Amino acid sequence: MLAARAAEAVGLLLVVGLGVVIAGKFEQLRLENHLQGLRLSTTLELTEIREEIEEEVFEKLVALGSLTTLFRSQAEVSETELARFFDELPESYSIAQVLLSREGVVTRAHPSPSGLLRTGHQWVSDPESAEALDRALSSDAPVTSGPVMIPGVQEPLLLLHQAIKPLGIVTLVVPYTAFVRESDLGRTRNLDLLITTDRQISDDRQPVWGQRDVVAQDPIVLDFGFPHGEWQIMGLPKGGWPAHRPGYIADRFIMAAVAAVLLGLFGYVHYLSEANRAARNRLEDGSDALRDGLVMYDASGRLIMTNSQYCRIYDKVTDLIVPGKHFDELNREAATRGQFAAGDTTTALRFEKSITDGAVRDQRLHDGRHIRATDHRMRDGNIVGLRVDVTELEQAREKAEAASRAKSEFMNTLSHELRTPLTVILGYARLWKNIEQMPAARKLSVLVEAEALDRDSLRAGLDELVRAVRHAMEKLDTSGSHLLALITDILDFSKIESGTLALDIQPCSVATIVDPVVDAISTLAAEKGLQFQCRVEAGQVQADPKRCRQILFNLLGNAIKFTEAGKVALVVEERRGQVHFRVTDTGEGIAEENQARIFEAFHQVDSSDSRKAAGTGLGLAISQRFAEAQGGAITVTSRTGEGSTFVLSLPRGQHAVNAARDVESAPSLVG
Repeated sequence: MLAARAAEAVGLLLVVGLGVVIAGKFEQLRLENHLQGLRLSTTLELTEIREEIEEEVFEKLVALGSLTTLFRSQAEVSETELARFFDELPESYSIAQVLLSREGVVTRAHPSPSGLLRTGHQWVSDPESAEALDRALSSDAPVTSGPVMIPGVQEPLLLLHQAIKPLGIVTLVVPYTAFVRESDLGRTRNLDLLITTDRQISDDRQPVWGQRDVVAQDPIVLDFGFPHGEWQIMGLPKGGWPAHRPGYIADRFIMAAVAAVLLGLFGYVHYLSEANRAARNRLEDGSDALRDGLVMYDASGRLIMTNSQYCRIYDKVTDLIVPGKHFDELNREAATRGQFAAGDTTTALRFEKSITDGAVRDQRLHDGRHIRATDHRMRDGNIVGLRVDVTELEQAREKAEAASRAKSEFMNTLSHELRTPLTVILGYARLWKNIEQMPAARKLSVLVEAEALDRDSLRAGLDELVRAVRHAMEKLDTSGSHLLALITDILDFSKIESGTLALDIQPCSVATIVDPVVDAISTLAAEKGLQFQCRVEAGQVQADPKRCRQILFNLLGNAIKFTEAGKVALVVEERRGQVHFRVTDTGEGIAEENQARIFEAFHQVDSSDSRKAAGTGLGLAISQRFAEAQGGAITVTSRTGEGSTFVLSLPRGQHAVNAARDVESAPSLVG
């Protein structure tokens, strides 16, 4: 019975298939016929449009020929004659200007209103127009170019050129908007149009009209009948060639209805045989759709089924994950093949102990993934388990803990950095509240109260008191400046994080940025006994001068701070539209694993309490954010023991000039 029904179903399917093929072929022929009619109507409409445009262009070519004849007939055409010619042109020609060019420069322009070309214009500023002039010189035929947007001109232009040897080239200037209006191109049509030239397509230039994507849609292409033979018009129905003919939906609905009836009969015949297979497929598809690994064991621990994700998780034993394999055997083999990370306790579990209803076990695999395993016993005694990849969650937790540690270290550092200058300030303030107890003050008091006043002794005592006061004030000034710098860093970083930082980006000279920094850094380098070199190419940079100086102070200050002997150098140069501020030192260098992290907030290469250099760890993070906010970046290259190079790159400003200044200071020459 089943065999007979299967044979009937196969025969029915063959009939249905043959009917579908015939219907599809018939529909294809009808679609081709419809497309052929569309192509014909599109061609006729394109021909009509082409004739309208040809009429417009030929009018202007006739005017160009008349102008060429005028120039060839006279040795010198006066301005009056040129004006008369221009005034006699019909207004419908939309010719805005007549030009005469020689050697790539406009020598005459009539009229010469603002917003159009003027005498002295150099065609080389527009490569497309310059190329058109070259073609006009090498040909006796008129040449068109455009639409082109010429600097200083308010709208795109269409240009018609004709060589007059040896006088040069005459040009008719037609505003693009006027050409579109007169040729009626702006009228709404049921076509997608493209009017272009071979050069515009190949050189990716703006076409005469339309969108460039028409080329890729198999358009109807017609050539214009111009003397130079360069223009083409391409078109196709609005939205492209239809994929279906009108009314195809109703026909397909009928065919679908017939097919549905036939397929319903076929489905009924195969219902019983497919029911069990559909249930199995549904279970497999559902389990494979899970993002987590799914496994099912029977009550004795033998594998019943898994999904594909489970096999991807335990990739070392994929060949052993087959129905009937025992849990213990699979677990032992996984441990032998290195499936689990060293020290993972999963390898020691046997089936009876691993199946604790609802218990959660964390597994660490060989490739660093973290898997969370849970198993549950079902009502029939079988066990179903889930294996969830929590690697990203673990990594996020580790990153959060690292960030928390970094902030804790930052708060410890900040507490130390703030306490140190405050201790100095408060200490000196309390000390000088009792100035009369100071040795210098007591000594001066004794001299003043002596019966015989000695002016020299009084002067010496006063000088000693002044020196003591000056020393205290220097300490207070140093500590206050350090405290202010710390607070400034914290406030700047807070503004950056909250998105309230305001920058005043403007074109400014490199000298206005570098000179104040060089003056201060030269002194710092000399005080530490370091050689400071500076070479600057004068020019313009697009930046916020204040923030740019802050970045350079930070980079150069760090270079001096971490360089015990040798030199620190600043080189400013322009390369490929960028201004590079290169800071180089001969210090201890930065290990490769720390070079990316030094730009992280709160990070210091040495964050211990005994670190050699003070600071909050915000300086480079703030500097990098400042650079990025100005459209630049900071990069670093370094080798341990050989020094470091930090490069601040910012966009070049306008009107940059190439000149160089060299500044070099040594310990024996500075101060």
